[in-house]
Amino acid sequence: MTHREIERRRRDKINDWIYALSKEVPDCATDRTKQGQSKGGILAKTVKYIRDLRAENASLRSDIERLKRRVNDIEENRIPYKEEVIV
Repeated sequence: MTHREIERRRRDKINDWIYALSKEVPDCATDRTKQGQSKGGILAKTVKYIRDLRAENASLRSDIERLKRRVNDIEENRIPYKEEVIV
């Protein structure tokens, strides 16, 4: 196998994975141009999507911990339950 063939296969694999990312990331799946998306654009949107998911995950973990503490307080102290607005 020549160096050119090896390099072409490597590029094809990278392109296949970038294409797979474009199908999984919501902004990439809907944002199409006539020529398709650039690889850099797909990767940038993927990074943004992962960061957004991490921020949302951190927020949800915080909510879970707050609710666990509230349940614990209610169970331990028999604090009367009152509805809280969850934001």
